[in-house]
Amino acid sequence: MPRWPLLSRLPLTLRGLGALVLAAACGMLAQRFGIAELAYVGALLAAAVVVSAATLYLLPSSARVTRAFSPDVAAAGSEVRVRLTVEIRSSLPTSEARWRDAVPDGVVAASTAGAAPDGVLPPTGSAIAGPSQVEVDYAVRAERRGLRRVGPLALVTTDPFGFTRRRRTVGDTSPLVIVPEIVDLDELHDLPGDAGGSTRSVTDRMGQGADNLIPRTYAPGDSMRRIHWRASAHRDELMVRQEEQETTPEAVVLLDRGAGAKGVAFVLTGLTVANVVGVPFGTFLGQRFGWRIAFLVVALIFALAAVMIALTVPAHAGDPGRTLRAELRALRIGQVWLTLGVGAVGFGGFFAAYSYVASIVTDVAGAPAAVVPVILIVMGIGMTIGNLVGGHLADRDLKRTMLAGLGALIVVQALLALTAGALIALGLFIFLVGFVSSVLSPSIQTRLMDVAGDNQSIAAALNHSALNIGNATGAFLGGVVIAAGS
Repeated sequence: MPRWPLLSRLPLTLRGLGALVLAAACGMLAQRFGIAELAYVGALLAAAVVVSAATLYLLPSSARVTRAFSPDVAAAGSEVRVRLTVEIRSSLPTSEARWRDAVPDGVVAASTAGAAPDGVLPPTGSAIAGPSQVEVDYAVRAERRGLRRVGPLALVTTDPFGFTRRRRTVGDTSPLVIVPEIVDLDELHDLPGDAGGSTRSVTDRMGQGADNLIPRTYAPGDSMRRIHWRASAHRDELMVRQEEQETTPEAVVLLDRGAGAKGVAFVLTGLTVANVVGVPFGTFLGQRFGWRIAFLVVALIFALAAVMIALTVPAHAGDPGRTLRAELRALRIGQVWLTLGVGAVGFGGFFAAYSYVASIVTDVAGAPAAVVPVILIVMGIGMTIGNLVGGHLADRDLKRTMLAGLGALIVVQALLALTAGALIALGLFIFLVGFVSSVLSPSIQTRLMDVAGDNQSIAAALNHSALNIGNATGAFLGGVVIAAGS
């Protein structure tokens, strides 16, 4: 029983609530005493909680559970060992998780004073190295006979920082067969049963096969329905009927491609998280210590990332049959060029605003320069959430997601231009600009990989080239508008 049952039902842990309270206190103290660094710390704390919740609820993750009973068939009053095998597939490493397995009427947990069995699952790794399996077991006592269904399993998982928790039910119930208790009876004397059952009984011989069947020895893969029981008893080995026609075994392989955009969104999450932490932090370093220090820190981070990739990413053999010329055939496909154009034009509008966030904050909204990193954090949070939501929407309807995303980007850009003079409205629409633009990212990437056929590698690379063209063009056109005094 938790100490605070009301708090245990909230999606935020006590640590997450404390982080939000501390973030709010930093914001109020920063405004009261004019300490910009406190506002930056408060924004980082709030961003950490939001990103933690997003990774827990929006990133693809799944769990599967299987149960094994020992013994398989239990007698009433006996103890049964239940072994749970939990397979967890998560995009990110998980921390400890609480589990609780439901037991039905007629089955009582042996070690929890009648309550449902529960415990703690150890931390697991990410799905990059494959699914993680965890085994736990517990004991129950079979009280009443019948078919009792054990389960389902309830899991309470938390994000790696311990800010948020998620409750979900995993798997289905598993049947446990409980038979009446076996009671040894005394021997029978001077009763009909004392004969040992020597009286021959009449049995139904239907289904035993005709005498003129030609049996053969059982081979692995033969259907059990073809077993000739009389010949098996005579030969003391399994025999099957030869005259029956063999059936042609068929198998259907189903490939689930419905989660393709979610996988793309997960890969792009690193770029959006960088806009939550990296870009604001780089801006802060540039304001405080100059652009040289900011570039030096970025170079060090790149070097560290290169070392980590070399040490942790496994080697992947290439395809000798693929050549650059074969990959470049994707440029012959008109839909590839059209999709690249959509990405370049659409994100050109986004980068026209993103490149001049600092000018908008200081010159239009009239806020101090210390507010710029906070606004960038807000936009980065919007980009991270939008990217994860965009993966889900693209898997449902790719075309509608692209059309609605481009239309929404036009609307929020216009509203940003009209309301940028108010700092609160600026923060709201900056968030929406980041959100809507990132909703498009998984859709455009998935569309490119779909229309490129076998040339998906170069299609993925061309997508980023198109986005960089939009980056440069949008920033240039935005600068032209600012230079014209508009």
